[in-house]
Amino acid sequence: MEKKKIETLSEKLLSSREQGRMSFSEIDYRLQTVLEHNDVEWINDSKSTSLESSCYSLEVIQKPIIWIVGTN
Repeated sequence: MEKKKIETLSEKLLSSREQGRMSFSEIDYRLQTVLEHNDVEWINDSKSTSLESSCYSLEVIQKPIIWIVGTN
């Protein structure tokens, strides 16, 4: 049963990633570098408000990531 849950989640993530790629748009605040300090780059991605857009952002960043997210 656990394997089936993992496979289902994997399928959802792959689908969301593809949807995010298809709907990506070039906008000023998309993956905007806010600060670079002590070899750390702080990036604002105000557009990542859905699973699809978040998957895209995480995929295109080619460095180690500490991802801070929130919700209201």
